[in-house]
Amino acid sequence: MVQNPDEAEAFRQVYIKAMRLLVMREHSRMELETKLAKRGVAADVIDAVLERLHNEGYQCDVRFATQYADHRLGKGFGPLSIRAKLQERGVDRALITEVVNELDTDWIAQAVGALQSRFSPAELADNSQRQRGRVARFLQSRGFSPSTAHRALDNCLHGLIDET
Repeated sequence: MVQNPDEAEAFRQVYIKAMRLLVMREHSRMELETKLAKRGVAADVIDAVLERLHNEGYQCDVRFATQYADHRLGKGFGPLSIRAKLQERGVDRALITEVVNELDTDWIAQAVGALQSRFSPAELADNSQRQRGRVARFLQSRGFSPSTAHRALDNCLHGLIDET
């Protein structure tokens, strides 16, 4: 690839900007494209820089998706939320499915943990329709399916009954 000195310098500057972003945290390719484009970088330069970063192993969507999914899982989010956030960041759907499946998590136990960190035992013991709806909406907002939300609440109720 023959470049004039100005093009080489522009490439070098964009490469440094992209590396600085990657030093702070992993980024998906789309995130880097967006951030560099907002800084006024030409699309062809962005593509060349990102291709080089990928070839050198500095940018990897697989690594990004795996770390991001683990992070969201640790924060108590469910599979629907993790999928949606990865999709927002431009990760390929097939890769998202693979990464979420590799989490190998008991989603009901994950939902129970989210409930126990958000609601008191008295709130969880309240079996009124209004409270059950509130709890289910909380879990759905965290990315759990309605069936997982209801099963997690039932597990919490049974656990509270067993403790008494």
